[in-house]
Amino acid sequence: MAARRACANTVHAEDLAVGAIAAAACPAAANKFYSLPGGEILTYREMIGRVFDGMKLPRRTVSVPVPVWRLMFAVAKPLFPTANVAMGLRMMKDMTFDATPAASDFGWNPRAFRPVFGPERRDQSVNTTVLRPLRMTRSSR
Repeated sequence: MAARRACANTVHAEDLAVGAIAAAACPAAANKFYSLPGGEILTYREMIGRVFDGMKLPRRTVSVPVPVWRLMFAVAKPLFPTANVAMGLRMMKDMTFDATPAASDFGWNPRAFRPVFGPERRDQSVNTTVLRPLRMTRSSR
């Protein structure tokens, strides 16, 4: 994608599980909805760079203009039928969330995004996901 400074809060799945348990045990969290973002705000370029770091590989990213991105998805559609251009365009949107209510109500305190891959990962949790708002579509109802 073209160089854009959109950001995201990457959060570990284990942190989400710990947060869910803490919220369930906290009376102040009853009947409330919370955003549970990761411990830091990263650009998508930095997030991808940290994945390369975790694999102990040199950082390699290529920025392409949006029209080229769209063309690449059209060409790849037969090989990846469930992929769509929106996946890439989402990287141009800020996907950051405020953790203040969760932090004050039940102590939400997620770790930073530092994935580790390979044999040394056995002692570290590397399950990660990017929080995205849920959207109901006709096919998911």
